[in-house]
Parts: sequence; structure tokens; C-alpha cells
Amino acid sequence: MRIRLIALDLDGTLMEPGDTEIHPMVGNTIRRAVQSGVTVTLATGRPFSFTQPVAAELGLTAPLICYQGGVIQEVDGRVLHNVTFGVRTLIPVLELARQRNWQHYLESDGALYLMAGLDYDEDLLSIHSLPTYWIPESATLASDLPPTNQVGVYVPEGATETHVVELQEAAGATATVYHTHSKFINITPAGVSKAKALAWLARSMDISQAAVMAVGDSDNDVGMVRWAGLGVAMGNARPSVLEVADWIAPPIGEAGVAVALERWVLGRQRPAERIDSG
Repeated sequence: MRIRLIALDLDGTLMEPGDTEIHPMVGNTIRRAVQSGVTVTLATGRPFSFTQPVAAELGLTAPLICYQGGVIQEVDGRVLHNVTFGVRTLIPVLELARQRNWQHYLESDGALYLMAGLDYDEDLLSIHSLPTYWIPESATLASDLPPTNQVGVYVPEGATETHVVELQEAAGATATVYHTHSKFINITPAGVSKAKALAWLARSMDISQAAVMAVGDSDNDVGMVRWAGLGVAMGNARPSVLEVADWIAPPIGEAGVAVALERWVLGRQRPAERIDSG
């Protein structure tokens, strides 16, 4: 069975984290895949406002998976699926982050909400170059918070499993905590994942699971890489992704996505012909 739908992560897969440039070889290969009749989508923790210009540059027309799967949106902006936190569930997470003095923020509808009274690192703001609003320190009630798709925690000295465990304990069963970058942790409503969003998209297009390929590098990509008929981990991927992948592509610095598409899509190799590494 040939691949009919491809889901590509952004940061660490298509582009270096914090960058907006896609390797020309990768971009050209994706365009060739689209021209060959394969549907390509982007599956990312980023908002639609960041993701849509990337899709436009690559000539993609399929719905985009944003905010870790919490939002699925047509390239023209029409929202197909949108999950936000029940606001009361945010309070324990925000209280923990405030107590630890961790730089944290809310993401909603393409905007960044920062907490008044906290000092934020310039790197965080450069990576998340979004419209920014401030939540006053007096905003302690759930009703004071915006509808939230995702919570972010930024740790300049490096996020650790201890951060993840503490945040997950605070959130309980109401949210899922992902270690998405060496300095970033993202928290989404329970049940939200790239895997579920990708499965939803495949069903809506009448594409079987076996005909789906997913490529990623971080903990938030594990589900979709495991779910896809052909799951590909980047060579620079975290161990959690490498463990579940069917095939390991070269790292991002070696245009790994282009190599994967040439091998499994444009070269028309069948999933049954998979090997363990490049």
C-alpha cells in the first residue's frame, strides 16, 4: 500500500527549533510529494498563525494540526476542531509554576498570555513571536483566564523529567505534559494529541492508517509516530521517539525529511521493506 497522507512535525523535524527556515532540499522534496498526489499536513505544537505561512510556502492545502492536536484548521482559517482547557483545571498547574518561579504562559488563538510579575527570557519571546498580552497578578480566578489551548513552561537552564513529573502531578488526569524541547514543556488538555488529530484527519479523508506516514523528533510526536502505518523518527529525535519508530531518518542537519520522502514516497518503497536505520 502506498503512502497517501504524511504528517510532518515542525520544530526539530522541518526546521531547527526557534528558526523559520526550511532546508531547500526538504522544501523541494515536499513539493514533489504533493505534486505526485500525496496529501501532506503539518502537525505541531505551534499555533495556526505560525503554521499556515509554512504550509503556504510548501504549497500544502490539507487541514493543519496545531497546538499538539488541540486545533485542526483549514489553510483558509476555518476551524474544524478546537479543544481548550476547562479553566478550573489550569489553576493547580499555574499555582505550581508561580510557586517555583518558572517562566510560564498560556497560548490561545495564536496569542501568548504572559503572567505579570514574572521576568521572561528573550529567547522565549523570540521563539514565540506572537501577539502578547499580560495577565495581571490579581487574576487568580478561573474566570480571569482566556480560553486556553496550551500551557507552556520555559526553563532557561534546561527542562528536566522532574519538571515534567511535578507538572503532571499538579494537573492530574485533566492534562498531558510533554517535554517538547530542551528548554520547553507543553501542557495540553487531557485527550489531546497529534495522534488522535491525525487519525481524525485520515478518517475524514477516507485514508487508512496503513497509508499514513508521520515524521517527528520529540515526546509530543511519539503517539503519531507509533500510530502511523509508517512512523519515522528523525536522527536527532529523543529516545522516546526512536524507540517507537519503524525507520530512522538522518538528522535535521542532513535534510532527514527529504531522505525519508525520497525513500518511502517518491521511491515508492512499501512499508514491508522497512529497515531499522538509514
